[in-house]
Amino acid sequence: MFDLKAVIAGQVLRLVQTDEVGFGVMGGGVRALDVETVYCGRDRLRVVYLKGHPIGRLRRITLQAFAEFPQILMPRDTSVRGIIDLRFHGQD
Repeated sequence: MFDLKAVIAGQVLRLVQTDEVGFGVMGGGVRALDVETVYCGRDRLRVVYLKGHPIGRLRRITLQAFAEFPQILMPRDTSVRGIIDLRFHGQD
């Protein structure tokens, strides 16, 4: 039997570090000396828009093109938002 918790990445790391859970699954980078990462996968993000939106005419959606339009993003304390923010600031 196990207990499943649904929390954001920063909370996953905290729960593992405080031994409240045995392991966690999270996105983003892990820069903590007291934990190990045993699997690292990739995920894809999707840009969704209504038919007819100007972004739909682009063959490839670059960060520069994406930045030209108003966006709705995930909250700042989520791992996905952290990844997007790093890319916008030229870091990976």
